[in-house]
Amino acid sequence: MKLPYSEIEAKVFPNFKGGEKNLWAKMFSDGSNRILHGKLEPGATIGMHCHDTSSEIIYILKGDGKVLVEDGIEYLKPGDCHYCPKGQSHSLQNNSNKEDLEFFAVVPEQDVFEKMKARRSIRKFRKELPSKEKIEKVIEAGRWAASGRNKQSSIIVAVTNKEIIQKLTKINGEIAERHNPLGEFYGAPVVLIVLSDKNWRNKVYDGSLILGNMMIAAHDLGLGSCWIHRAQQEFEMPEWKDWLKNLGIEGEWEGIGHLALGIPDGDYPNEIPRTGNKVFWCE
Repeated sequence: MKLPYSEIEAKVFPNFKGGEKNLWAKMFSDGSNRILHGKLEPGATIGMHCHDTSSEIIYILKGDGKVLVEDGIEYLKPGDCHYCPKGQSHSLQNNSNKEDLEFFAVVPEQDVFEKMKARRSIRKFRKELPSKEKIEKVIEAGRWAASGRNKQSSIIVAVTNKEIIQKLTKINGEIAERHNPLGEFYGAPVVLIVLSDKNWRNKVYDGSLILGNMMIAAHDLGLGSCWIHRAQQEFEMPEWKDWLKNLGIEGEWEGIGHLALGIPDGDYPNEIPRTGNKVFWCE
């Protein structure tokens, strides 16, 4: 399989993994493996990080590199290869003050935990529609979410109709009492609406699990997503209740949330250290 790196957009990651300066990268991912063509400018570094759930292979193409590992330092030149086994930590540095350090890196077989940590909310999307196959896979992940008593009482409405998305954008902005220049769905060409049986006591929890599953699946497939609120207020409105009926959806439904979905436009957000969501043990 030929990888079209000449067609892949280069992205800049400032202070990658807590490092210095910028990482320039073209990245390919098929959901299981990441292959990165990267450059570090003089003085730039990739910060020390642990490969808890995956290994990494780095092959130097150009320049002089230095890798900090748990038991010392490795110096790399063109043609050298560095291997970081699963469970170990490393940091890559440009060891030259004159030229870029250019390299290929392969991170094979990311597991679900690594993908969960790497996922970010995307707030700018390309106009083109993702393939229907990918949209259906995201939806399938949502349908397999856990639900109270396995009731499976939520539904997903997949919207790709531009006119309907524009109407949803307008009413969502009115509810929020603000004007977002990109629109409340940030220009996403797909909006997945999650609604739950209004009379089911666990409706919010079940619908939220669906949205969470779909966000992770979208990231796994190379797509971007963002959870958008105010679905509850929208689907209290007669206009949108009638819209559901016109789609053949009967019954009483409460809007849980929307998932803006599409192809990310621009640099992918960096990982943010976890300082909240604290854990307290009782052993």
